[in-house]
Amino acid sequence: MKSRIRNHTAAATTCASVVICGLVIGLHSRWTATRAASPAHPAGADVRAAHVGQGVDSTPASPYAVARASFHTHLLRTGPAPQPYRRISAPPDAAEFTYTSAGLKLRAWLSLPPVSGQRRAAVLFLHGGFGFDQEDWEMTKPYRDAGFVVLAPMLRGENGLPGNFSLFFREVDDVLAAADALAALPYVRADHMYIAGHSAGGTLTMLAAMASTRFRAAAAFSGSPDQGRWASGQLEIIPFDPSDPREFQIRSPMAYPTSDSLLRSSPSSLNRPGPQDLTSSPSACPGTT
Repeated sequence: MKSRIRNHTAAATTCASVVICGLVIGLHSRWTATRAASPAHPAGADVRAAHVGQGVDSTPASPYAVARASFHTHLLRTGPAPQPYRRISAPPDAAEFTYTSAGLKLRAWLSLPPVSGQRRAAVLFLHGGFGFDQEDWEMTKPYRDAGFVVLAPMLRGENGLPGNFSLFFREVDDVLAAADALAALPYVRADHMYIAGHSAGGTLTMLAAMASTRFRAAAAFSGSPDQGRWASGQLEIIPFDPSDPREFQIRSPMAYPTSDSLLRSSPSSLNRPGPQDLTSSPSACPGTT
């Protein structure tokens, strides 16, 4: 169900290097597709969707955060995310964590608190596909080994959690709520927060980076910047009206090229150090005290 890159550790290390340096935003345009067997659209839905397979308009009048705040998605199908899941428990190197988003009680895995008592920089890691599993946590190991606090959230409708799957729209609320919960931890430096994600998580990484100024940098790999093109051939997982081009636009990072909050803060203004290698000691990583 969930597409995976062949070498998780190498990919996560590359992504972590981008996040630690905080100097670029990885916008990998290639999507490793997640396909699911799910109910077809209700009778009357325009499944031919003239806008599927076409690129979205990249010159909208409003920044993403403004456009998103005023947009109301029309879901033709409500219910859980399309990906099957299995019940899993947190491994020894993680703790079960709960957070609330729009009244929904959601779950996440959180790395263990630093034994040194130091406040640490943190990475919010967004998993690939539409369900969370053990291998998603394994992808966060380079961050944890480098001394970062890591939170990997499950989103609405995933893994048996409450809420309706909306495909890159209301899930952004969950991402931002998880970031707030992570920033509130007493051993996390709220001014040194980063976000990264793979595949579907890469898409949400791009959207969340445009929706909030909380993150110092973002790294998205194998995410989809254009849902009009990405949706071609997989209408079965689209819960919204595919005949409405606005539904695709509001979910497509490339439709809002000037609204990235990260680009509004230059590296010099954030007083960031130069690039640091992941194999450096945690004290060499930006954000530790």
